[in-house]
Amino acid sequence: MRRVVYTGIAVLSLSLLSLGETPEKVAPCKLKNDPGAYNHKLVEIEGFISHGFENFTLFDPNCPYSPEIWFDYGGTMASGTIYCCGPSDARNRPKELVVDRIPVPLTDDDESHVRDDLDYGASPDQPDLDKLGCGTFQGLQSVPSTRAAFDIQHRAEAGKDFWVFDDPKSVAVGFLTQNLRIDQSRISGIVERKSRGRVVYQWQPPGKAETYMVVVSRPYWLSFYAEDETKVAWIVIAAYKSCGD
Repeated sequence: MRRVVYTGIAVLSLSLLSLGETPEKVAPCKLKNDPGAYNHKLVEIEGFISHGFENFTLFDPNCPYSPEIWFDYGGTMASGTIYCCGPSDARNRPKELVVDRIPVPLTDDDESHVRDDLDYGASPDQPDLDKLGCGTFQGLQSVPSTRAAFDIQHRAEAGKDFWVFDDPKSVAVGFLTQNLRIDQSRISGIVERKSRGRVVYQWQPPGKAETYMVVVSRPYWLSFYAEDETKVAWIVIAAYKSCGD
């Protein structure tokens, strides 16, 4: 099994269930569509890992997220996944993992690829209602899907809307003008908060109670599908309206 050190999301190749034989390479979509066909077989899968609250799953952006492939480490390493009513956040188990009487070891090859310009987060930010002083928010429509993210990347690579490689603010403002059907000139005083590979924009229209929040990301996984891995598009991954009707 090949493990990659990661924060939130990582690319992964893994082999499961037995040693001493050549694994069968299986695409995540094929595995999730017919899991029984690979029961007690050694398989190798390449995809991405998403790790967050009540979430430790393997996925491939090219196939639907549902049903999800739940994941765990072999050997004595535990995932530390936190559940509301289940296992603790422990990162170790007392004994090596055994599934159906088959030991599942873990080999750590100590590979790590972390870039400062990419977003490794497993989930988007949400509005801080305590700071906003209200109790409700709702998601805005038209947040790009995974397929749409591919289209945005490929369109920029073709020379159209190439500014999405370098201008996250314009991505956020463009999203607001399209969804709220207003002129760009009306959006002023927008506030930004930056982290690695992610920018959160917040805007309150003058004289209005509502506040809008747009989360823009350069997703780690998208770099694997870019013609040039140093050029990854900024994508809206979440957007909200708070404190309004």
